[in-house]
Amino acid sequence: MTSSDPAAAVDSRLLAWAWVDHVRDGGTTPWREFSSSEAGPTAGPRSGRLPGAAQLELVRRLNARAATRPGVLPGEHAMLVDRALSRTGPGRGLPELPLHLPGGAQTRVGAPQADPADISVAELVRDGVGLLVAELLRVEVRIAEPRATPIGNRIRRRLTSRGFRLVGAPTTAAVVRSALADRGRSAGGRSPEVILFAAPVEELLGQVWSSRVQRGTAMAWERCAERWSRRGGLPGPADLPRLADSFARQVGAARVHVVIGGDAVRSTTQLLGVGNRGKRPACSPRPMPLTAAGTDLLRRVNQVLDVRVPEDQKPAFGDAVTSTLPWLPEGSADPGLVVPPQHRSWVREQAARVVDELSRGGYPVHGDLEQIALRRDGPVRPSRPEVLDLVLDSVLRIAQQAP
Repeated sequence: MTSSDPAAAVDSRLLAWAWVDHVRDGGTTPWREFSSSEAGPTAGPRSGRLPGAAQLELVRRLNARAATRPGVLPGEHAMLVDRALSRTGPGRGLPELPLHLPGGAQTRVGAPQADPADISVAELVRDGVGLLVAELLRVEVRIAEPRATPIGNRIRRRLTSRGFRLVGAPTTAAVVRSALADRGRSAGGRSPEVILFAAPVEELLGQVWSSRVQRGTAMAWERCAERWSRRGGLPGPADLPRLADSFARQVGAARVHVVIGGDAVRSTTQLLGVGNRGKRPACSPRPMPLTAAGTDLLRRVNQVLDVRVPEDQKPAFGDAVTSTLPWLPEGSADPGLVVPPQHRSWVREQAARVVDELSRGGYPVHGDLEQIALRRDGPVRPSRPEVLDLVLDSVLRIAQQAP
Protein backbone atom coordinates (compact mmCIF):
# COMPACT_ATOMS: atom_id res chain seq x y z
CA MET A 1 0.00 0.00 0.00
CA THR A 2 1.30 3.44 -0.85
CA SER A 3 0.36 6.01 1.74
CA SER A 4 0.05 9.74 1.76
CA ASP A 5 -0.40 12.03 4.75
CA PRO A 6 -2.39 10.02 7.38
CA ALA A 7 -4.27 13.13 8.41
CA ALA A 8 -5.31 13.72 4.79
CA ALA A 9 -6.48 10.12 4.55
CA VAL A 10 -8.66 10.58 7.64
CA ASP A 11 -10.06 13.81 6.24
CA SER A 12 -10.84 12.04 2.95
CA ARG A 13 -12.81 9.34 4.75
CA LEU A 14 -14.69 11.96 6.76
CA LEU A 15 -15.49 13.78 3.54
CA ALA A 16 -16.63 10.51 1.95
CA TRP A 17 -18.94 9.77 4.87
CA ALA A 18 -20.30 13.31 4.58
CA TRP A 19 -21.13 12.62 0.94
CA VAL A 20 -22.73 9.28 1.87
CA ASP A 21 -24.93 11.17 4.34
CA HIS A 22 -25.71 13.73 1.64
CA VAL A 23 -26.80 10.96 -0.75
CA ARG A 24 -28.75 9.15 1.97
CA ASP A 25 -30.66 12.36 2.65
CA GLY A 26 -31.71 12.61 -1.01
CA GLY A 27 -28.81 14.72 -2.25
CA THR A 28 -27.80 14.76 -5.91
CA THR A 29 -24.41 16.52 -5.89
CA PRO A 30 -21.81 14.38 -7.72
CA TRP A 31 -18.88 13.13 -5.64
CA ARG A 32 -16.29 14.98 -7.73
CA GLU A 33 -18.07 18.28 -7.16
CA PHE A 34 -18.76 17.53 -3.50
CA SER A 35 -15.17 16.51 -2.74
CA SER A 36 -13.67 19.56 -4.46
CA SER A 37 -15.87 22.10 -2.70
CA GLU A 38 -14.37 24.39 -0.09
CA ALA A 39 -16.64 23.06 2.63
CA GLY A 40 -14.87 20.73 5.04
CA PRO A 41 -16.11 17.32 6.25
CA THR A 42 -19.33 17.47 8.22
CA ALA A 43 -19.49 13.82 9.28
CA GLY A 44 -18.06 12.68 12.57
CA PRO A 45 -15.54 9.84 12.87
CA ARG A 46 -17.07 6.44 12.26
CA SER A 47 -15.97 2.92 11.54
CA GLY A 48 -17.22 0.51 8.94
CA ARG A 49 -16.96 0.13 5.21
CA LEU A 50 -18.05 2.84 2.85
CA PRO A 51 -20.71 1.83 0.28
CA GLY A 52 -19.36 1.05 -3.18
CA ALA A 53 -18.91 3.73 -5.82
CA ALA A 54 -21.48 2.16 -8.18
CA GLN A 55 -24.10 1.82 -5.43
CA LEU A 56 -23.61 5.44 -4.41
CA GLU A 57 -23.87 6.70 -7.98
CA LEU A 58 -27.00 4.61 -8.57
CA VAL A 59 -28.63 6.10 -5.47
CA ARG A 60 -27.57 9.62 -6.44
CA ARG A 61 -29.28 9.15 -9.80
CA LEU A 62 -32.28 7.59 -8.07
CA ASN A 63 -32.55 10.74 -5.94
CA ALA A 64 -32.36 12.95 -9.02
CA ARG A 65 -35.06 10.89 -10.72
CA ALA A 66 -37.26 10.98 -7.61
CA ALA A 67 -37.14 14.77 -7.64
CA THR A 68 -38.95 14.75 -10.99
CA ARG A 69 -41.74 12.42 -9.86
CA PRO A 70 -43.13 13.18 -6.40
CA GLY A 71 -45.10 10.56 -4.59
CA VAL A 72 -42.57 8.47 -2.66
CA LEU A 73 -42.76 9.31 1.03
CA PRO A 74 -39.46 10.46 2.60
CA GLY A 75 -39.40 7.53 5.00
CA GLU A 76 -40.03 5.01 2.22
CA HIS A 77 -37.35 6.62 0.08
CA ALA A 78 -34.84 6.48 2.94
CA MET A 79 -35.46 2.75 3.39
CA LEU A 80 -35.18 2.25 -0.39
CA VAL A 81 -31.82 4.06 -0.36
CA ASP A 82 -30.52 1.85 2.45
CA ARG A 83 -31.54 -1.27 0.52
CA ALA A 84 -29.87 0.04 -2.62
CA LEU A 85 -26.60 0.80 -0.81
CA SER A 86 -26.45 -2.61 0.83
CA ARG A 87 -26.57 -4.77 -2.29
CA THR A 88 -24.36 -5.47 -5.30
CA GLY A 89 -25.35 -6.24 -8.86
CA PRO A 90 -26.29 -9.75 -10.00
CA GLY A 91 -24.48 -11.91 -12.51
CA ARG A 92 -21.13 -11.22 -14.11
CA GLY A 93 -19.66 -7.76 -13.85
CA LEU A 94 -17.13 -5.68 -12.00
CA PRO A 95 -16.55 -6.35 -8.30
CA GLU A 96 -17.78 -3.72 -5.90
CA LEU A 97 -15.48 -0.75 -6.48
CA PRO A 98 -14.46 1.32 -3.46
CA LEU A 99 -15.00 5.04 -3.58
CA HIS A 100 -12.00 7.05 -4.72
CA LEU A 101 -10.66 9.10 -1.82
CA PRO A 102 -8.72 12.16 -2.94
CA GLY A 103 -5.42 12.42 -1.08
CA GLY A 104 -6.04 9.14 0.71
CA ALA A 105 -4.23 5.83 0.66
CA GLN A 106 -4.36 3.83 -2.57
CA THR A 107 -4.31 0.07 -2.24
CA ARG A 108 -2.37 -2.16 -4.63
CA VAL A 109 -4.54 -5.20 -3.97
CA GLY A 110 -8.22 -5.76 -4.59
CA ALA A 111 -10.52 -3.64 -6.70
CA PRO A 112 -9.22 -0.17 -7.61
CA GLN A 113 -10.86 2.91 -6.21
CA ALA A 114 -13.30 4.59 -8.60
CA ASP A 115 -14.94 7.94 -9.02
CA PRO A 116 -18.71 7.33 -9.25
CA ALA A 117 -18.86 9.52 -12.35
CA ASP A 118 -16.60 7.02 -14.13
CA ILE A 119 -18.86 4.01 -13.48
CA SER A 120 -20.19 2.78 -16.82
CA VAL A 121 -23.90 2.88 -17.59
CA ALA A 122 -23.73 -0.88 -18.15
CA GLU A 123 -22.62 -1.40 -14.53
CA LEU A 124 -25.29 0.95 -13.23
CA VAL A 125 -27.92 -0.95 -15.22
CA ARG A 126 -26.67 -4.24 -13.78
CA ASP A 127 -26.82 -2.94 -10.22
CA GLY A 128 -30.17 -1.28 -10.87
CA VAL A 129 -31.76 -4.42 -12.27
CA GLY A 130 -30.60 -6.33 -9.19
CA LEU A 131 -32.28 -3.71 -7.00
CA LEU A 132 -35.43 -3.78 -9.12
CA VAL A 133 -35.76 -7.57 -8.87
CA ALA A 134 -35.19 -7.42 -5.12
CA GLU A 135 -37.97 -4.84 -4.86
CA LEU A 136 -40.28 -6.96 -7.01
CA LEU A 137 -39.65 -9.98 -4.82
CA ARG A 138 -40.13 -7.88 -1.69
CA VAL A 139 -43.61 -6.77 -2.72
CA GLU A 140 -44.40 -10.10 -4.44
CA VAL A 141 -44.99 -8.24 -7.76
CA ARG A 142 -48.63 -7.58 -6.96
CA ILE A 143 -48.63 -3.93 -7.88
CA ALA A 144 -50.97 -4.04 -10.86
CA GLU A 145 -53.60 -6.61 -11.65
CA PRO A 146 -54.85 -7.03 -15.24
CA ARG A 147 -58.45 -5.98 -15.72
CA ALA A 148 -60.75 -8.85 -16.56
CA THR A 149 -63.28 -8.69 -19.35
CA PRO A 150 -66.90 -8.85 -18.10
CA ILE A 151 -68.63 -12.21 -18.61
CA GLY A 152 -71.52 -10.53 -20.40
CA ASN A 153 -69.20 -9.24 -23.09
CA ARG A 154 -67.76 -12.72 -23.65
CA ILE A 155 -71.25 -14.15 -24.19
CA ARG A 156 -72.23 -11.34 -26.55
CA ARG A 157 -69.15 -11.93 -28.65
CA ARG A 158 -69.98 -15.56 -29.24
CA LEU A 159 -73.51 -14.71 -30.31
CA THR A 160 -72.90 -11.72 -32.57
CA SER A 161 -69.32 -11.64 -33.83
CA ARG A 162 -68.20 -12.62 -37.27
CA GLY A 163 -65.56 -15.32 -36.86
CA PHE A 164 -61.97 -14.17 -37.19
CA ARG A 165 -58.36 -15.01 -36.37
CA LEU A 166 -55.56 -12.51 -35.90
CA VAL A 167 -52.06 -13.70 -36.79
CA GLY A 168 -48.71 -12.38 -37.94
CA ALA A 169 -46.97 -9.46 -36.20
CA PRO A 170 -47.61 -10.48 -32.56
CA THR A 171 -47.77 -7.05 -30.89
CA THR A 172 -49.96 -5.57 -33.61
CA ALA A 173 -52.26 -8.58 -33.36
CA ALA A 174 -52.45 -8.19 -29.57
CA VAL A 175 -53.35 -4.50 -29.79
CA VAL A 176 -56.09 -5.19 -32.35
CA ARG A 177 -57.36 -8.18 -30.35
CA SER A 178 -57.66 -5.99 -27.25
CA ALA A 179 -59.48 -3.28 -29.21
CA LEU A 180 -61.94 -5.82 -30.62
CA ALA A 181 -62.51 -7.31 -27.17
CA ASP A 182 -63.49 -3.85 -25.97
CA ARG A 183 -66.09 -3.82 -28.76
CA GLY A 184 -67.45 -7.18 -27.64
CA ARG A 185 -65.71 -9.31 -30.27
CA SER A 186 -63.51 -12.34 -29.63
CA ALA A 187 -61.52 -14.49 -32.02
CA GLY A 188 -62.81 -17.88 -33.15
CA GLY A 189 -65.52 -19.32 -35.30
CA ARG A 190 -65.78 -22.36 -37.55
CA SER A 191 -64.86 -20.59 -40.77
CA PRO A 192 -63.15 -17.39 -39.69
CA GLU A 193 -61.77 -14.50 -41.65
CA VAL A 194 -58.01 -14.59 -41.07
CA ILE A 195 -56.29 -11.24 -40.63
CA LEU A 196 -52.55 -11.57 -41.26
CA PHE A 197 -50.66 -8.51 -40.01
CA ALA A 198 -47.59 -7.81 -42.11
CA ALA A 199 -44.79 -5.28 -41.63
CA PRO A 200 -41.19 -4.68 -42.68
CA VAL A 201 -39.19 -7.77 -41.76
CA GLU A 202 -37.07 -6.07 -39.09
CA GLU A 203 -40.20 -4.71 -37.45
CA LEU A 204 -41.70 -8.19 -37.46
CA LEU A 205 -38.55 -9.57 -35.86
CA GLY A 206 -38.61 -6.83 -33.23
CA GLN A 207 -42.19 -7.67 -32.34
CA VAL A 208 -41.36 -11.38 -32.10
CA TRP A 209 -38.43 -10.59 -29.80
CA SER A 210 -40.56 -8.34 -27.58
CA SER A 211 -43.38 -10.89 -27.34
CA ARG A 212 -40.99 -13.68 -26.37
CA VAL A 213 -39.34 -11.52 -23.72
CA GLN A 214 -42.80 -10.84 -22.30
CA ARG A 215 -43.28 -14.61 -22.08
CA GLY A 216 -40.08 -14.98 -20.05
CA THR A 217 -37.08 -15.31 -22.34
CA ALA A 218 -33.87 -13.49 -21.41
CA MET A 219 -32.25 -13.49 -24.84
CA ALA A 220 -30.85 -10.18 -26.09
CA TRP A 221 -31.99 -8.70 -29.40
CA GLU A 222 -28.60 -9.16 -31.08
CA ARG A 223 -28.43 -12.81 -30.06
CA CYS A 224 -31.95 -13.48 -31.33
CA ALA A 225 -31.04 -11.94 -34.70
CA GLU A 226 -27.91 -14.08 -34.86
CA ARG A 227 -29.82 -17.27 -34.07
CA TRP A 228 -32.54 -16.59 -36.64
CA SER A 229 -29.97 -15.68 -39.28
CA ARG A 230 -27.97 -18.84 -38.61
CA ARG A 231 -31.08 -20.97 -39.04
CA GLY A 232 -31.74 -19.31 -42.39
CA GLY A 233 -35.49 -18.77 -42.01
CA LEU A 234 -37.83 -16.49 -40.11
CA PRO A 235 -39.29 -17.33 -36.68
CA GLY A 236 -42.87 -18.62 -36.73
CA PRO A 237 -44.92 -15.42 -36.26
CA ALA A 238 -42.75 -13.58 -38.79
CA ASP A 239 -42.91 -16.28 -41.47
CA LEU A 240 -45.94 -14.75 -43.13
CA PRO A 241 -46.07 -17.02 -46.22
CA ARG A 242 -46.09 -20.13 -44.06
CA LEU A 243 -48.86 -18.70 -41.87
CA ALA A 244 -50.92 -17.60 -44.87
CA ASP A 245 -50.57 -20.95 -46.59
CA SER A 246 -51.51 -22.85 -43.42
CA PHE A 247 -54.74 -20.89 -42.96
CA ALA A 248 -55.54 -20.87 -46.68
CA ARG A 249 -55.63 -24.67 -46.55
CA GLN A 250 -58.27 -24.41 -43.82
CA VAL A 251 -60.52 -21.54 -44.96
CA GLY A 252 -59.40 -20.73 -48.51
CA ALA A 253 -57.02 -18.04 -49.75
CA ALA A 254 -59.88 -15.54 -50.26
CA ARG A 255 -60.43 -15.43 -46.48
CA VAL A 256 -56.79 -14.75 -45.62
CA HIS A 257 -56.43 -10.95 -45.57
CA VAL A 258 -52.90 -9.52 -45.59
CA VAL A 259 -52.97 -6.16 -43.78
CA ILE A 260 -49.92 -3.93 -43.96
CA GLY A 261 -49.45 -0.28 -43.00
CA GLY A 262 -52.01 2.23 -41.83
CA ASP A 263 -54.20 1.92 -38.76
CA ALA A 264 -54.39 -1.81 -38.03
CA VAL A 265 -57.40 -1.45 -35.71
CA ARG A 266 -59.38 0.60 -38.23
CA SER A 267 -58.49 -1.73 -41.11
CA THR A 268 -59.56 -4.79 -39.14
CA THR A 269 -62.83 -3.34 -37.88
CA GLN A 270 -63.72 -2.33 -41.44
CA LEU A 271 -62.91 -5.81 -42.76
CA LEU A 272 -65.02 -7.47 -40.08
CA GLY A 273 -67.85 -4.94 -40.15
CA VAL A 274 -67.28 -3.97 -36.52
CA GLY A 275 -68.13 -0.46 -35.36
CA ASN A 276 -65.00 1.58 -34.67
CA ARG A 277 -65.81 3.42 -31.46
CA GLY A 278 -62.29 4.75 -31.10
CA LYS A 279 -62.24 3.86 -27.41
CA ARG A 280 -59.14 2.89 -25.47
CA PRO A 281 -59.24 -0.84 -24.67
CA ALA A 282 -60.21 -1.67 -21.09
CA CYS A 283 -57.75 -4.57 -21.00
CA SER A 284 -54.06 -4.11 -21.72
CA PRO A 285 -52.92 -6.16 -24.71
CA ARG A 286 -50.54 -9.06 -24.20
CA PRO A 287 -47.93 -8.81 -25.53
CA MET A 288 -47.81 -5.07 -24.93
CA PRO A 289 -46.27 -2.63 -27.40
CA LEU A 290 -43.07 -1.90 -25.49
CA THR A 291 -40.18 0.29 -26.49
CA ALA A 292 -36.83 -1.35 -27.20
CA ALA A 293 -35.53 -0.13 -23.82
CA GLY A 294 -38.64 -1.45 -22.04
CA THR A 295 -38.25 -4.86 -23.65
CA ASP A 296 -34.55 -4.96 -22.83
CA LEU A 297 -35.22 -4.10 -19.19
CA LEU A 298 -37.80 -6.86 -18.95
CA ARG A 299 -35.47 -9.44 -20.46
CA ARG A 300 -32.78 -8.44 -17.91
CA VAL A 301 -35.35 -8.93 -15.15
CA ASN A 302 -36.13 -12.37 -16.60
CA GLN A 303 -32.43 -13.20 -16.51
CA VAL A 304 -32.16 -12.50 -12.79
CA LEU A 305 -35.47 -14.15 -11.92
CA ASP A 306 -34.24 -17.30 -13.65
CA VAL A 307 -31.78 -17.84 -10.79
CA ARG A 308 -33.73 -16.14 -7.99
CA VAL A 309 -37.06 -17.97 -8.30
CA PRO A 310 -37.44 -21.74 -7.69
CA GLU A 311 -38.25 -23.76 -10.78
CA ASP A 312 -41.71 -24.79 -9.59
CA GLN A 313 -42.64 -21.15 -8.92
CA LYS A 314 -41.44 -19.69 -12.21
CA PRO A 315 -44.71 -20.05 -14.17
CA ALA A 316 -46.78 -18.31 -11.48
CA PHE A 317 -44.13 -15.69 -10.86
CA GLY A 318 -43.78 -15.06 -14.58
CA ASP A 319 -47.50 -14.36 -14.80
CA ALA A 320 -47.22 -12.00 -11.84
CA VAL A 321 -44.34 -10.09 -13.41
CA THR A 322 -46.27 -9.79 -16.66
CA SER A 323 -49.19 -8.33 -14.72
CA THR A 324 -46.90 -5.50 -13.54
CA LEU A 325 -46.03 -4.44 -17.09
CA PRO A 326 -47.76 -1.06 -16.68
CA TRP A 327 -44.56 0.10 -14.96
CA LEU A 328 -42.90 -0.15 -18.39
CA PRO A 329 -43.74 2.52 -20.97
CA GLU A 330 -45.84 1.59 -23.95
CA GLY A 331 -44.43 2.48 -27.34
CA SER A 332 -45.50 1.69 -30.86
CA ALA A 333 -45.83 -1.92 -31.93
CA ASP A 334 -42.39 -1.55 -33.53
CA PRO A 335 -39.47 -1.52 -31.05
CA GLY A 336 -37.50 0.38 -33.70
CA LEU A 337 -34.41 -1.84 -33.82
CA VAL A 338 -32.49 -3.09 -36.83
CA VAL A 339 -30.41 -6.24 -37.07
CA PRO A 340 -26.61 -5.92 -36.87
CA PRO A 341 -24.86 -5.32 -40.23
CA GLN A 342 -23.68 -8.92 -40.62
CA HIS A 343 -27.31 -10.09 -40.82
CA ARG A 344 -28.58 -7.49 -43.28
CA SER A 345 -28.21 -9.71 -46.36
CA TRP A 346 -30.28 -12.40 -44.65
CA VAL A 347 -33.02 -9.84 -43.92
CA ARG A 348 -33.05 -8.69 -47.54
CA GLU A 349 -33.32 -12.26 -48.80
CA GLN A 350 -36.16 -13.08 -46.42
CA ALA A 351 -38.03 -9.87 -47.26
CA ALA A 352 -37.83 -10.63 -50.99
CA ARG A 353 -39.10 -14.16 -50.36
CA VAL A 354 -42.03 -12.95 -48.24
CA VAL A 355 -43.12 -10.38 -50.83
CA ASP A 356 -42.85 -12.88 -53.67
CA GLU A 357 -44.74 -15.71 -51.97
CA LEU A 358 -47.51 -13.51 -50.60
CA SER A 359 -48.02 -11.81 -53.98
CA ARG A 360 -48.38 -15.20 -55.67
CA GLY A 361 -50.68 -16.67 -53.01
CA GLY A 362 -53.95 -15.13 -54.19
CA TYR A 363 -54.68 -13.46 -50.87
CA PRO A 364 -56.58 -10.16 -50.54
CA VAL A 365 -53.91 -7.56 -49.78
CA HIS A 366 -54.77 -4.37 -47.90
CA GLY A 367 -51.81 -2.03 -48.29
CA ASP A 368 -48.53 -2.19 -50.18
CA LEU A 369 -46.61 -5.47 -49.94
CA GLU A 370 -43.42 -3.71 -50.96
CA GLN A 371 -43.33 -2.15 -47.49
CA ILE A 372 -42.17 -5.54 -46.23
CA ALA A 373 -38.89 -5.03 -48.11
CA LEU A 374 -38.29 -1.48 -46.86
CA ARG A 375 -34.79 -0.84 -45.55
CA ARG A 376 -34.41 1.49 -42.63
CA ASP A 377 -31.86 3.00 -40.28
CA GLY A 378 -31.94 2.61 -36.55
CA PRO A 379 -30.06 1.35 -33.51
CA VAL A 380 -28.81 -2.24 -33.48
CA ARG A 381 -29.34 -2.50 -29.72
CA PRO A 382 -31.49 -0.81 -27.07
CA SER A 383 -30.13 2.36 -25.50
CA ARG A 384 -28.54 1.60 -22.14
CA PRO A 385 -29.14 5.13 -20.78
CA GLU A 386 -32.83 4.69 -21.60
CA VAL A 387 -32.81 1.29 -19.87
CA LEU A 388 -31.21 2.87 -16.80
CA ASP A 389 -33.88 5.58 -16.68
CA LEU A 390 -36.55 2.88 -16.82
CA VAL A 391 -34.86 0.95 -14.02
CA LEU A 392 -34.91 4.03 -11.79
CA ASP A 393 -38.51 4.90 -12.68
CA SER A 394 -39.63 1.30 -12.07
CA VAL A 395 -37.95 1.13 -8.67
CA LEU A 396 -39.55 4.42 -7.67
CA ARG A 397 -42.97 3.30 -8.88
CA ILE A 398 -42.75 0.16 -6.77
CA ALA A 399 -41.68 2.17 -3.73
CA GLN A 400 -44.58 4.57 -4.32
CA GLN A 401 -47.25 1.90 -4.64
CA ALA A 402 -45.98 -0.87 -2.37
CA PRO A 403 -48.02 -1.36 0.81
